Amino acid sequence: MYILFLSRYNVVVIIVSYIVPIIILIITYTRVGIELWGSRAIGENTPVQFARVQSKRRVSNILLFLANLQFYAIFNFLAKMVI
Repeated sequence: MYILFLSRYNVVVIIVSYIVPIIILIITYTRVGIELWGSRAIGENTPVQFARVQSKRRVSNILLFLANLQFYAIFNFLAKMVI
């Protein structure tokens, strides 16, 4: 009975500590990435505006990299816990 409780407790802790935050990050970063990549310049396309759009896209790439890095770290940690 006690072992079954610990097993359920461990599953709940893993879900609350790792799975839920990763899902929230994926949703949030996806929305930010869509907003940054989907933005278009209004009016003339001047070099300054083009540079701003490129800067936004770089930020989007960095967010994507950080999300992947965090996912890999959590996945690696969970895989080591199971083995």
